[in-house]
Amino acid sequence: MQGLKLVVPGIRAEARGVYPRFLLLAAIWFSAVLLLAAPGFSSEGAVKSPVPPRLSQDASLKQIRSVYKAEYAKAGKRSKAALAAKRSLSEALLKAGTETGDDAVIAYSLFDESRLMAVEAGAVDLALDALSAMIQRYEFDPQDVQFETFQRLAQRVKSPDDIWSLSHAVRVAAQDCYRSDDFDSAGKFIKLVSRTAPRSGDKALASSVSVLGKKIKALDKIYSAVEKKLKKLTGPAADLELGRYYAFSKGDWKTGLPLLRKGSVGPLAIVAAADLGADREKPDPEVAVEVGDAWWEAAEKERDKLTVENIKLRAGSWYELGVEDLVPLDKKRVASRLRELAKLRKGSGGAKESYLAGLVVALSFDPGTVTGEDELKTCRDLSGRGNDGTFSGGKAVRGKVGGGLGLNGSGERVVIVHKEELVLEQGSTVSMWFKPGSSLGRGLEKTQVLFSKGYIDRDLAYCLLFSDEGGGTMTGAFSERQYLSSNQNSWAAGKWAHVTMTLSLEGDDFVARLYINGALNDTNELRKDPQGSLGSISVGAMDPSGRRSFKGVVDEVAIWDRPLAAAEVTALYQDSSRGKSYCAAAPR
Repeated sequence: MQGLKLVVPGIRAEARGVYPRFLLLAAIWFSAVLLLAAPGFSSEGAVKSPVPPRLSQDASLKQIRSVYKAEYAKAGKRSKAALAAKRSLSEALLKAGTETGDDAVIAYSLFDESRLMAVEAGAVDLALDALSAMIQRYEFDPQDVQFETFQRLAQRVKSPDDIWSLSHAVRVAAQDCYRSDDFDSAGKFIKLVSRTAPRSGDKALASSVSVLGKKIKALDKIYSAVEKKLKKLTGPAADLELGRYYAFSKGDWKTGLPLLRKGSVGPLAIVAAADLGADREKPDPEVAVEVGDAWWEAAEKERDKLTVENIKLRAGSWYELGVEDLVPLDKKRVASRLRELAKLRKGSGGAKESYLAGLVVALSFDPGTVTGEDELKTCRDLSGRGNDGTFSGGKAVRGKVGGGLGLNGSGERVVIVHKEELVLEQGSTVSMWFKPGSSLGRGLEKTQVLFSKGYIDRDLAYCLLFSDEGGGTMTGAFSERQYLSSNQNSWAAGKWAHVTMTLSLEGDDFVARLYINGALNDTNELRKDPQGSLGSISVGAMDPSGRRSFKGVVDEVAIWDRPLAAAEVTALYQDSSRGKSYCAAAPR
């Protein structure tokens, strides 16, 4: 196989000069087969390669441009067609790089050329994909390449949706730098996204960028002061200073608590050790309140406003685990403190609405919650219950609130694996935003399913759909062929709508309710008790095989283990219609 392998460095060609295209593609195919055949291979656990030397990159780039000579010629012209040619070439280079497994030099050059070509085409999605591939496979600090890419894209893209995608990517980069205490880079990204976010038309995004910018500016000053102090400190004193910075100033308790325990003495050391030793998964209510009290007392000895807030929020996180089991007198005291914290959270945008209680699935599809590629692509469940969604096709796009899930109507869906808490046969609620890709109404050619939870004896167990026999109405289906039907039978293409379906046990009877845009639309007292399915949940299709799939975009897919009250459904709709994500706000 020596004749098929591109030689590094220099990438020497055969005696006649340049490799024919079929030989390069054969090399790519062969290396991909070897990579996939390797036992235990996983892109997630793969060792990253170093970035190739510049001379090696130049040689590989020369080879690539020879192989794709015709495509480069089309892309080099000054015409509208050239933009499409650049996008097409970027896609081809990205695909080739992904399939090149055993030649890190060629793969890097393919990814980088794909990125640059995508930037010239103004193709935000491709540029971000190429960047992601480079970061996943190569060991380097990506901030400079990211900033160059984002800055050039900001000068080229015009559509609000492209600006939105770019702004979210820049915001995530700023957050990553903030988390790693790289405040110089974080400041550069924030300055850029502060210019792009308002152009997206997403007020919530622009507001979140403003809040993040203030946090970065404030923490930068604190971090600089801590750096100066650390030059004179060692041992426990240095641990204490770092612990106070991470836990009290930054709110990063995972990093800060062990440092506080190592560096503290007296009451602070005791509460830090108690916090680390207590079980938050299966908390003892009495211990939870004792830890909360200790943190509250520690907060009252501090003077800095940010420090006091972060310590009290930590105390509140413990109070919430034990308050319901307290005796009345203690419960009154703790409840009063929790009300104080609710005001604090509201002032910082973190108030907890009543409709958030009982969430067991919360898929926002926001950038940052979607990770992986192809069959390994998932959306993180923000409820904290671990009910992540796995992509089978579909892609993250702009949604109603932040990101959304784009579906092509040809079997694409997201699947949530069954758990006992997802049987949905007792009190429950399902809610989501949706935007049809084409108008839905009378004469619908095929059924399109938004949400489904399997079958019971070949009947749908729990489902939201538009039926080809329903005259365009939204239908809620339960076992034993029991239904809800909306009085609305026309749904415009490209227009967002919100649906919520609840199931509640009232006395001896189950009552199902359907809400459209926050208003009660249909009620049905079920003649037979609904039976829960043990099947997986499918978002955007009838079942995990992808049948009867929906074409359009869905967003804010959430499930509760209780029926929401009518007022909660209305508040849920109103808040999210104004850009407030109920999935991102989920308590966890």
